[in-house]
Amino acid sequence: MFSTLFLIVLFVFIIVLPLVWLLSQSSHAQDSERTLPKSEKKPITPKTNLNEKKGAVGEQIIKVLVLNQLDRNIYHYFHNLIIPSRTRTTQIDNIIVSPFGIFVIETKYFAGWIYGQEQQKMWTHTLSRHSKFSFKNPLHQNYRHIKALSELLNLPETYFHSVVAFTHRNCQLKTHFPPNVCLQSNFIDYIQSFEQEILNNDTIQAACTILSQESWIATPERVQAHLQQFQSN
Repeated sequence: MFSTLFLIVLFVFIIVLPLVWLLSQSSHAQDSERTLPKSEKKPITPKTNLNEKKGAVGEQIIKVLVLNQLDRNIYHYFHNLIIPSRTRTTQIDNIIVSPFGIFVIETKYFAGWIYGQEQQKMWTHTLSRHSKFSFKNPLHQNYRHIKALSELLNLPETYFHSVVAFTHRNCQLKTHFPPNVCLQSNFIDYIQSFEQEILNNDTIQAACTILSQESWIATPERVQAHLQQFQSN
């Protein structure tokens, strides 16, 4: 009899009471979330979802390739800048300033197969027969980047080269794409295929000076402000 009573009391203290406490805490947290004013809700945190993290990986792959395989005295590299674009801002993955032009590089870290055409609004990413999704044509996206850079640097758009780089090692381009849509394996070869000098030293120095300004660095606060402009629509 005593042992049975002891086991019941022990069960109440070890199982029931902690469970009641956890349920009360969960209810309190939900009530707090429901009553939190809209203006006090937690702001968007940049680089937290999976797509953004994949994008960051792709950008870093390009950075490693550029810094290790291109002559730094000729190719001046800039990474992850937020610059003005008319009434908004635009975020650019990678920029290379060289005598052969300014390369503006949009990176995608996709495994699988890529389908699309140069003028199509949407391209398709396929992982398997049952897994596919559409994404915006990155060439069109990159053209907006070039327009913003052209205005910022006060240079004609003809001085810029748009490049889209799919950096995942298991990515395949399954339709005919223009040469400026690259894989990781041929990205450097494409950059080095430009041999005609179109920018003089003064122009290169002026462009690098502008792009080196601290105000363009994509700090967490600036990324937050950049993303917020899309939330307001």
